[in-house]
Amino acid sequence: MIFNQLQAAVLLLGLQATAGIAGSTANSISKRDPCVPLANGFEAIDDSPAINDALKACGNGGTIVLPADQFYSIRSPIDFTPCKNCDFQIEGQLIVARGQWDYWRYGFSNGSVPAFFHVPNVHGARIHSVTGKGVIDGNAIEYYTTRYDSGIGSTISFFEIKNSSSDITIENLVMKNVMHRFIRAQGNSTNLTFRNLTLTMEEQWGDYPRNQYDAAGIELGMVSGVSISDITMAFSSMKTRVTGPVGICIPFDVGAHNIDVRRVTCKGAWGGVLVSMGAIDYLTSLLREPVPPSLTADTIGNIYVSDLTFSGNLATGIMSYWFDGNTHNVTWDGVTVLDGTPAFENLCYLKSHSNTPFVPNCFANLEATVTDVWFKRFRGNGLVAPEKGSWDNPGKAGYNNKTVIRVGFEDWGSL
Repeated sequence: MIFNQLQAAVLLLGLQATAGIAGSTANSISKRDPCVPLANGFEAIDDSPAINDALKACGNGGTIVLPADQFYSIRSPIDFTPCKNCDFQIEGQLIVARGQWDYWRYGFSNGSVPAFFHVPNVHGARIHSVTGKGVIDGNAIEYYTTRYDSGIGSTISFFEIKNSSSDITIENLVMKNVMHRFIRAQGNSTNLTFRNLTLTMEEQWGDYPRNQYDAAGIELGMVSGVSISDITMAFSSMKTRVTGPVGICIPFDVGAHNIDVRRVTCKGAWGGVLVSMGAIDYLTSLLREPVPPSLTADTIGNIYVSDLTFSGNLATGIMSYWFDGNTHNVTWDGVTVLDGTPAFENLCYLKSHSNTPFVPNCFANLEATVTDVWFKRFRGNGLVAPEKGSWDNPGKAGYNNKTVIRVGFEDWGSL
């Protein structure tokens, strides 16, 4: 175990600047010395065990600091299970070691390996950089440029918040080139805050039908009480082979409720801030496993998005990989579309070479309701709102009479 109990007064004074943790977390962190795990200095040596030891020693109400002069090689998961009202500061760089992509991809798929940052049933954690210079490098360009396909079944995330976690904050960090998803929150987790983040991906597979939902910025499903603000995301595809927009910046999946999104820039993505039902467990949703009645009655609701700037393919809207449910009270208010379609709706959207036969079956059998959904204050070059009621016909695009769509458009205009 490589970490020191630092007692230097300068460091302790610096740590006092982090006292502004929201809610009970701020009052619960003790005054004891922080744990400072040090990097081994070699990519081939895993630094995750030292970080995990620090979390065990200081996770219960304490502080863990990864200093600015350290470069950590990540070869196995970092487990936040010991964290209870802890303060985890990233001032240096965490870099995922190369050449282990099958370990992460297949281990995550079969359940033997959790996410890189594993946050299950954690209550009170602030993961951040005090200086704003902390970097997480997923180092996955090698992974994206060597595989032949889009990895449709691989939905691994770097951060995964689940199992009823609560009071989790991730802020003031730079993250780049992770495998598939930056942050996924699900599993009835509550009171989550994501702010002041820069998330970038390069060398992705571009606008290839199996890849449109292959990458994501902040993905939410089965969560409530979420605040997202001041986020910059930029996704870019390979310069050769498959080019075009890629991924979704913020998808809201089944079970997402009470979410506030403000001041987001999304560049180069296939989707901006979308209701995207069935994207988290896409293949599972195709199997049409029974859905709990509570989710059918109240699938996604009480979401407010403002100050979105988008350049890509689809800025906002609602789509589903065939999910019977009720989406209600969702508002986009203040959207600037620099490039792309401003708003989109398709409750039977299914874009996959091997699964296109499901589409006509969906239109014939879907039982979905979309009500009290608004698209307000949209601006773009020559932007004109869709005709009033143009989305409201239950028989639109072949939907059966068991599907209801009621949306509104207000104050659209040119830049």
